[in-house]
Amino acid sequence: MKRAFKNKSWWNNMSANFVGAFLGIVVTFGTTAVIDRHSRKEMARRSELIAIAHLDNDIMELEEKFADMRTLDSLYTFVSDRYPDRLGEIDTDTLVRLCISMTSPHFFLGNPSAESAFSNSMETWRNFSDLNLLYSINSCFSLKNTILDFYHTVTEYHAAAFDRAFETQAFDSYSDPEEIVRTYLGNPATRNFLQIHHMYSLLLPELTGLLKEENNANKAQTGITDNELHALFPNIYTDTTER
Repeated sequence: MKRAFKNKSWWNNMSANFVGAFLGIVVTFGTTAVIDRHSRKEMARRSELIAIAHLDNDIMELEEKFADMRTLDSLYTFVSDRYPDRLGEIDTDTLVRLCISMTSPHFFLGNPSAESAFSNSMETWRNFSDLNLLYSINSCFSLKNTILDFYHTVTEYHAAAFDRAFETQAFDSYSDPEEIVRTYLGNPATRNFLQIHHMYSLLLPELTGLLKEENNANKAQTGITDNELHALFPNIYTDTTER
């Protein structure tokens, strides 16, 4: 008959050590997973905030630019309706405004870094669990770029009209604003530009309105408030009168 093994302390110690090590591994990996999940949610939230804020900034700039564009289109229409026989009826200040518009640069000061970081970063895509929101924000960036492509078309026609109108006699060699306007409007490239400008002065504000609706829908979906955005990005959300 075998003798009972009475001294079990070593077995108890080994079991306790094993259980302790096992629980330590479970807690360590579990804690790491929780921290990683929280970190990914936090990074996704930051990405949402940055993307939506920068879209808001671009939208505000586009709205201002296209408001100016419509005002300028009214000026073009007013003057071109009186070309060529009734230009003398137009006051000098109006003619000078048109002359200034010929040499004024057309540009957009948007910041593409936020879009690049959001759309081209695999880390950003990995952090997002809401694929619909990811798709919606990228659709906003795509629509914004379409609007900018249209606007760049206008700037190309604008530059071509000026170059063609004054390729034989330099703009600054004229002393009479009426003669400048007559030369400018008499060029076929200018007429092409005015048609393009009129068409896009109507279209681009409409597209910008759609972009604003989509971005506001993204805010509602994420629960991002204007107060939160204003607090985080005070340089973007300035007072309307300051802008």
